[in-house]
Amino acid sequence: MNEDNADCGPLIERTAATLDNEVLQQLFVSTQQTNLELCMKYAVERTLPEFFDSTQTTDHEKIIWKLGVWFPHIWSLPTLRRM
Repeated sequence: MNEDNADCGPLIERTAATLDNEVLQQLFVSTQQTNLELCMKYAVERTLPEFFDSTQTTDHEKIIWKLGVWFPHIWSLPTLRRM
């Protein structure tokens, strides 16, 4: 981990997987701003199933907002207020 070319991806992913609380996972994953793949993976795996399993029609802005929770470092407060 302390080498420039070290690959910490597997350690980060395993750490995120061991957290049993979604808020803790969001906090951990969002701090890994350099690991966009991990942020995307958790956003999709944790968010989209609840909309696909639903028989109700869901507003696309709600889906975007729920996905955006996993990326707080790129969302601005005015954007969240509009949704």
